[in-house]
Amino acid sequence: MGASCIVNNCLFNTRSGHIYLGHNVKISHNVMLLTGEHDYEDPEFKVIEKGKDITIGDNVWICAGAIVIGGVKIGKNSVVCAGAVVTKDVPENVMVGGVPAKVIKEIRK
Repeated sequence: MGASCIVNNCLFNTRSGHIYLGHNVKISHNVMLLTGEHDYEDPEFKVIEKGKDITIGDNVWICAGAIVIGGVKIGKNSVVCAGAVVTKDVPENVMVGGVPAKVIKEIRK
């Protein structure tokens, strides 16, 4: 975790992966960062032992209720809108939203 981060009431699932936060990251209420996975082909849905890391760049704001799935990198100066489900990498200097999240607009050029 970098300097000057603010993390509110969130769920960080790091059982089988890591979460890296840059500097000045703001994470709002009820955000979920999920590094683990289950084997959906296994009838017992066993946890896959090696999860996928999540990397969040500097000056990122993740708004309330967003979900970030393992293996995702969020570029610096970006915003993840409330309720978004981030399943793919997010470029720098953009706002993403929706399910699954997609770029809504460029910001902070």
